[in-house]
Amino acid sequence: MKKLKSFFNNRVLVIKCILFIVGTIFLVRLFDLQIVNGEEYRKKSESKMIRESVVEAPRGEIYDRNGVVLATNKLAYDVVIYNVYDNEDLLNETLLKLVNILEKNKDVFYTSFPMDSIKEGFYSKSSKENICDKYELNTSLKDTEVLEELYKIYTLKDKSFTEKEMLNILKLRYEISQNPFSLFSGVVIAKDISYESMAIIEELNSELPGLKINVNSKRYYPYETLACHLLGYVSSINSEEYNELKDEGYLINSTIGKSGIEVTFEKFLRGDNGIKRTEIDAK
Repeated sequence: MKKLKSFFNNRVLVIKCILFIVGTIFLVRLFDLQIVNGEEYRKKSESKMIRESVVEAPRGEIYDRNGVVLATNKLAYDVVIYNVYDNEDLLNETLLKLVNILEKNKDVFYTSFPMDSIKEGFYSKSSKENICDKYELNTSLKDTEVLEELYKIYTLKDKSFTEKEMLNILKLRYEISQNPFSLFSGVVIAKDISYESMAIIEELNSELPGLKINVNSKRYYPYETLACHLLGYVSSINSEEYNELKDEGYLINSTIGKSGIEVTFEKFLRGDNGIKRTEIDAK
């Protein structure tokens, strides 16, 4: 009887010791996670759940001596795509739906792919060579043969797409490939679209995964060509300007003054861009 009692007493002691050790390990680990490295883990957690996008500041307005506005801004709707796709087909189908919406409302998508139509071919021999270099293709291929190879790369062949649809999707896929493309970094693929297209895209949001509408400002001249030689104009930044000005906060798709007052007073007219942080979930 004494041996049996001694056995149970020892076993309870052993269990108590195990519970004490396990509890101590948990407490030490919690202290490390929440106190010692809490700030670091918190930042990592936020970076995985917070999507940041740049909000371009509107340009400053230009007035005449009587206070009449000669250059101002108006709202513009841009389409941005984020990488939420687990297969190529879904991405291609989404892009085709977008193209159809834009064409229906006479809007256009943004692309730097050096070809407008299959019939006209590449803009120049050098533009074709650049494409071949990027995709490691033989430069001796004909324009149509280059397209065929690109269709294979982007899994567009042997689908139900027409030639025109494949080329449109290819143009957008090329533009996406030129920019950082992830769940947190989006690519602008259409600028200043109509209100009608914006409304349809928002309405069909569940059918267009990864597509978001960004509201930006666009330069607007109320009197159109009045004093245009003095006011100048703005346009997208080119590669040379970007390389020179990127350290000053300019982005690859920024708008910059090109001539007249717009370029002379660029540093006064451009504003400081903001950051929009959006909390995202697994979808």
